[in-house]
Amino acid sequence: MEHPLPEGVPEAIAARFLVRHDDVFLLSGPEVSASGLDLAGVTHEPGCHPLLMELAWNGLGEEERPSASVTFHAISAARRARGDVVDLSITLRRTGTATKNGHLILRLPFLPEAVEDPRFGTIAALSLKCGRIAVVEGLALGIAEGQDFLFAGHMPVRAVSHLAVASRIAARPQSPSLQLVAVIKPFEGEVTLRFARGFAGQDYAPYSFNPYYEKLAALTGPPDLGRTREARAEFLRMAEAAMAQHDYRGGQCFLKPCFVERGMDPRFPMLIGTPNSLSWYAQSTQHHGGFYLTEGYARPGETILDCGAHAGEIAMLFAKATGPTGRVIAFDPFPQNYLQVEAQAILNDTPWLASTRTGVGVKRETVMTELEVQMTSGNKPINRAASAFPLAIEPLDDYLDARPSFLKLDVEGAEAGALMGAQRLLRECRPRIFIEVHPQFLPQFGQSTADLFAAIPRDLYHVQYNVPGAPPGWHDYGPEASAQFDGKPGGLVRAFPR
Repeated sequence: MEHPLPEGVPEAIAARFLVRHDDVFLLSGPEVSASGLDLAGVTHEPGCHPLLMELAWNGLGEEERPSASVTFHAISAARRARGDVVDLSITLRRTGTATKNGHLILRLPFLPEAVEDPRFGTIAALSLKCGRIAVVEGLALGIAEGQDFLFAGHMPVRAVSHLAVASRIAARPQSPSLQLVAVIKPFEGEVTLRFARGFAGQDYAPYSFNPYYEKLAALTGPPDLGRTREARAEFLRMAEAAMAQHDYRGGQCFLKPCFVERGMDPRFPMLIGTPNSLSWYAQSTQHHGGFYLTEGYARPGETILDCGAHAGEIAMLFAKATGPTGRVIAFDPFPQNYLQVEAQAILNDTPWLASTRTGVGVKRETVMTELEVQMTSGNKPINRAASAFPLAIEPLDDYLDARPSFLKLDVEGAEAGALMGAQRLLRECRPRIFIEVHPQFLPQFGQSTADLFAAIPRDLYHVQYNVPGAPPGWHDYGPEASAQFDGKPGGLVRAFPR
């Protein structure tokens, strides 16, 4: 440790935080006392012990730092048994007025062995409650070595905030900590920040550490997580095989999977196996595609092509809608994504959901891209051979025999190319079409929004668009349609057979 432990506290205590359920203690030392932390003001409720922690300030001189007192709150035996040993409040008090922002830094050391397998990603999670959110300008949470982040993510500033962020750490850190940096604006009076549900490691449990999932389970009962044993074993087997072929670095790594039940109707279990999926699906309990069902895009017994399947949430929603008499074909060329799609089918016992392990484009080809890009479809060739990664691309016309009745496209800029490669399918099968358009990415494929509209046969389809910033609602295609997407981060296009 960088700072001396309190007298009589063995150094081994530092290794127990977030890993074992033994008592842990407040770390005192020069940096903590210099931060303005009033050690005499540290209190804890019955049944609770102070944590091993460091509290420091950056950006403020001694005279501008607010005083701080820490209260440790009792944690139930059930929560401690699940590994939750973080529930503390830091109350900041200032009598004068500061002239600039300060950075409050909270470090909670943990055992290096929590990074059990460095091939997989490490997860950092924490919840924050603050009654004066206007005082907090920004929050960053991650894993640190010493004083420096190894990786971090931005935490939303809300009355109750939660963040789980993950990345692969190339080598096991020697003295890691769960670190949060809060940007505190000048304030007068008192502000209290309450931190809870801290986690650092590789076996994350959303229902233990995410207050939103915990609340959902309390309201609706224990989640039905499906065939977790089979799905976990197969996902780990396939992920290890993929990692033997390529180096999945940083945020593009695989995680040891965790499981959630997605809310709303229908509810279904979902495996989370990458940092990107962790940010999408382990944060919010509600799935994002209910409109596909309520607006009649996905129907029982139909064949659906899901292009840009990502982790398989929408593909599974489609599979629930079509039922076993239907068929869902999911397209995604990235192993991080299609291995999750295949795991969802095992988890939910839906063999009518199939993964192609390919992207979609104008023609059948293999393109080289950077693994870190993780775009849903093909990308422009690159010269950096060390990070080159092959992506298999297919035209949708190859799936003419599937006779699809609905086509969903969310392919990060490859929308126009996907439609160009589907001309026979559109004319002979006439599926309903729903497209999430990414105007900022289309030029990377040498295409434009005008090319996208031109690729939809308007003699066969009634085409509509919906763009943020335009008059709300759906608008029939006209000469102005392409220009409506200029400078926009995204928009929607749908087309129905005439």
